[in-house]
This record gives sequence, structure tokens and C-alpha cells, in this order.
Amino acid sequence: MDRLYKKQVEEYLTNYGKLVFISGARQVGKTTISKQK
Repeated sequence: MDRLYKKQVEEYLTNYGKLVFISGARQVGKTTISKQK
């Protein structure tokens, strides 16, 4: 039970980290593009 919960939390954190990284990279890309114009 406890181990299953821990695994789910780890998977959630991994997916959340990827989401934050992707959205953050997208935000950086937008700002660099707007600066170049």
C-alpha cells in the first residue's frame, strides 16, 4: 500500500516536472522571439 502510493507520487512528480520544464522552455522561447522582433 505505502510503496504503491510512493510510486504514484514519484510518477506524478516526474510528469509535473516535465510539464513545468516544457512550459518554462516555451515561455523562454516566446520571450526570445519577441525580443528579436
